[in-house]
Amino acid sequence: MPRTSEMVQSKYLKTADVPDPVIVTVTKVGKVNMAKEDAAPEYKWAIKFKEFSKPMILNSTNIKIAEKVFGSDDTDNWIEKEIVLFTDENVTFG
Repeated sequence: MPRTSEMVQSKYLKTADVPDPVIVTVTKVGKVNMAKEDAAPEYKWAIKFKEFSKPMILNSTNIKIAEKVFGSDDTDNWIEKEIVLFTDENVTFG
């Protein structure tokens, strides 16, 4: 039987996709259209990692952490850099 985390499909990286801390390599930073079909475009910033097929949507906290870790606010300087990706069970959305 499937796990409940496997029942919710997403085009973007979600908590269930990262069960343990993992070192990932940045391959791209750009905007993605998150709008549902037949809706007006809704663009958000996302980051792509070599180790995952799905991009991760960037929120202001993730952007600030990445900027600090990579030592640059220029996302071109993040490409091919490594960062530890993990989930924090103490953080909830909404």
